[in-house]
Amino acid sequence: ATQQQQSFAIGAANQTITFTSTAPAPAVLGGPSYTGTATASSTLPVTLNVDAGSVSVCSLNDTVSGSTVTFISTGTCTIDANQAGDANYNAAPQAQQSFAVSLGTVALVFTAQPANVAQGTTQGTIAVTEQNQYGYVVTSDNSSTVNFTVVACGGPVSLGSATMSNGVATLPNSTQRFYTIATGLTVGAASSGTFSGTAGSGTFNVTSNPGLIFSDGFDGCRL
Repeated sequence: ATQQQQSFAIGAANQTITFTSTAPAPAVLGGPSYTGTATASSTLPVTLNVDAGSVSVCSLNDTVSGSTVTFISTGTCTIDANQAGDANYNAAPQAQQSFAVSLGTVALVFTAQPANVAQGTTQGTIAVTEQNQYGYVVTSDNSSTVNFTVVACGGPVSLGSATMSNGVATLPNSTQRFYTIATGLTVGAASSGTFSGTAGSGTFNVTSNPGLIFSDGFDGCRL
């Protein structure tokens, strides 16, 4: 018999991409990084990139599935997943994974604690920082005012105030001198403006200064 032939074209197959990693909820600045993973139905390798609209919010350390996403600022982080195809598979439709990056829980924290002082001397430099639970400093705050007080002699006494600079409020040596011997004193800090919050310092003592003599003979409590 005479050979018969039948010919037909075999087209490339379609494929899809699926993210196999769960987006972090929440994603917090300074917090744990996130590993993004995605697979293609073709089993071809998937390429990951930060979407152009999210480059100021997050970054990737590589472009392969399993790369680490780190968080740069607040906003929406979108990861694009692509697979270009080959001789057997068409390019896959792009898949995206989006999630919010937040500041988390922000509080005032004493980062320069008060030290013990001798009678007649002033407190050294003290400072508080506006930061979240992971220690990320809110450097965008350059306007909040922080008031520092110490509870002594029957009431709160002001040590002065300072304005936040890159999320840190520093009170240099105050003009307020400590004269009464005391133990377990603390400094309180209260922030107002862009950020409102309070913090308490560790304890400090006012120690004896044998060379200090009050000319008026008053020996009651005084700063």
